[in-house]
Amino acid sequence: MNMNTILDYRVDVVLFIVVSMIGILFARHRMLRNLHRTPRRVVVAFFITLIATTVLAVITGEMERSQLIRMVSGLAPTYAMELDAMGLQKITPDTPADDPLYLSLIEKQKTWLSLNPAIADIYTVCQRPDGSIILMVDSETDYNRDGVFGDDREARTDIATVYESEEGTLAKDFQSGESIFNPLIETDAWGTWVSAMEPLRDANGQVYAYLGIDFPAEKWVRAILFARASVLLLGGFVIAILLVFSTMAYQLKSEVQRRCESEEAVLASEARLRLIVDNEPECVMVLSRTGQIMEINPAGLRALGTDGSKWPCVIRPVSDCAATDPPEGF
Repeated sequence: MNMNTILDYRVDVVLFIVVSMIGILFARHRMLRNLHRTPRRVVVAFFITLIATTVLAVITGEMERSQLIRMVSGLAPTYAMELDAMGLQKITPDTPADDPLYLSLIEKQKTWLSLNPAIADIYTVCQRPDGSIILMVDSETDYNRDGVFGDDREARTDIATVYESEEGTLAKDFQSGESIFNPLIETDAWGTWVSAMEPLRDANGQVYAYLGIDFPAEKWVRAILFARASVLLLGGFVIAILLVFSTMAYQLKSEVQRRCESEEAVLASEARLRLIVDNEPECVMVLSRTGQIMEINPAGLRALGTDGSKWPCVIRPVSDCAATDPPEGF
């Protein structure tokens, strides 16, 4: 899967949604194990963050796209006006390759390319009566920016070379006579590009040529994907924090609840045991290791002939009693 497919079908956004949904399902599973329900506030916060991140990522990508369009399209009119002022209209399919005007136009294009490394190529095209598009002024282009025009792809294009693109849309664009930015990625003999086209008009207002600027499609797609990814990563981080801390918080709450229930169960058990011991008709007492009485039930007190008033410890729980001597007369 190439980057253009990711961009066109928003695979990155879809993947973000899928991963986020897996995350909430996992968190829900953990919460169900502890609370037997998923807290509504967590679900609401999750979906708000998910929707907001998705929408913001798409908007950010479109904003980046618009910025790139303005950058590329904004250069085309300036270059077109300057070439027109230099006498581009005098260049015809029969112009020799060593024509001084032609060479000066070539040098101007090379200068622009050296000053704008983000741009891949600058060229001019015109249309023949049969409708075919031909390249007129297309200088050497250092695509890899190594300072050398090393192969046929980087060499100067001959005057009147027929231009053929994979999509074949340039001929239609030429007929419109308007400034054109084609956001669709096109492939030709020189590579894969996103292009801006600016018309050049003669004294009668007729379009006699177009100036084209190519922007590398890979950089175009990468810039938009990077803009979207930055938002998706931030949203993913927020969602991860939300799910992790919510799960931990509710696990802790569940643990506290379990401990409270256990303590209540112990207290209830002790109360039941106390009730049983207090109603036991036989004497029940608790002795310390030294033989001192720590606790005794009412039946034991009656057997000893005392009500426990002189020995308050015997009617209190073991934990509240300290070892003491038996009451007088015992």
